[in-house]
Amino acid sequence: ADTPSGNEFKLKVGYRNYQEPLYNASADASLQRNCLGEENSSSLIESRFVFDSTNHLLKCTGTASVAPKTVIDNVAKFEVRYLYQADPTQQGSPELQLVAASAVSDWSKVTAAEVCLVLFGNDRLELPSSTTYTDCDGTSSVNMSTLAGNRASRAHMVFRTMYQLRSQGLVS
Repeated sequence: ADTPSGNEFKLKVGYRNYQEPLYNASADASLQRNCLGEENSSSLIESRFVFDSTNHLLKCTGTASVAPKTVIDNVAKFEVRYLYQADPTQQGSPELQLVAASAVSDWSKVTAAEVCLVLFGNDRLELPSSTTYTDCDGTSSVNMSTLAGNRASRAHMVFRTMYQLRSQGLVS
């Protein structure tokens, strides 16, 4: 959800808990863990992420019924966008768009997820008034000298990565 509420999460990822023979183990086991490093005996391991923008915390839980725990602090922004292929039957160069969750009408047409984090440091710095960084959208410029509260006069770094969920091409 773009703006989660209640028991919703900004991002929820899951994968099958595949059991396999492990060296020096008496039975098949899994090395898979959730975002908190917890084991799970069920067939699906999930990690649920929520962003606490008031306290600048990225939190995570493995189970919807368990309160999320902080995994990263000093987070200015946590954004998730999806690579959406509007018409998978189009030949040649497919039209791909990075969109928010609310703009996805058919999740089978999503081929990747982009996760962006803006983190800020602990130490206050003397920043020139022209010090900027490019925000998660890839176009907006943020002037660090105008930021307030915990973010004021601190270095900011943007971390962005794309996770491929399925191959592009015809979706059927």
